Amino acid sequence: MKLKQYRCPNCNGIIEPNFEQARIICPHCNSWFLPSKFDKKKKKVKKESKNIKVEHHYTESKYIHTRHTDDAEVIKAQTEAFGTKVMVIFCIVLSSLFFIGIPFFFWIDDKNDEKKAESSKTIAIENGLIPVGSSSYSLIGQDYQAVQAHFESAGFKNIKLQKLNDEKLKFWTSGEVVSITIEGDSSFTRDDYFSPDSTVYISYH
Repeated sequence: MKLKQYRCPNCNGIIEPNFEQARIICPHCNSWFLPSKFDKKKKKVKKESKNIKVEHHYTESKYIHTRHTDDAEVIKAQTEAFGTKVMVIFCIVLSSLFFIGIPFFFWIDDKNDEKKAESSKTIAIENGLIPVGSSSYSLIGQDYQAVQAHFESAGFKNIKLQKLNDEKLKFWTSGEVVSITIEGDSSFTRDDYFSPDSTVYISYH
């Protein structure tokens, strides 16, 4: 005896319908149908009239749904990875600009200072001023006669010596310069300019 086979109208897969249930579900494509779709008494499925519109009821395949979900997760992961790469590149570029910019900033600052110094030197020379040539710090402790000769060679004309009255003078400190002022300025630098007629006070032991 030949057993009747039922096939799914959607995927043509072999199914074993349970006519006691309200719906028959295809195990292959997960589509469902009403039991009236099948005639268990007749060997052939009755063909409906061509003029009658047949409605099929489908359910979304779980495999398609899973694939769409996986694609969304992949796109999300790719987007996050791209955003992370962009952020890392941005941080690297920003750090490079920062470390390159700091030396460049100091270089520009030094150049500006040099320009200012040259401008000040030009103005000073035009006004008849002369440079000290040494700072006050470097002259303290030297022999007063050597310091006097230094200012004379620089062009200063009004140099005054002042010997201090030390009660406990030690012979190895005799003649050492204690302080120097040019027009009252005791913290001058080698690049400072003064008038040749400025009063220079040299105090020594």
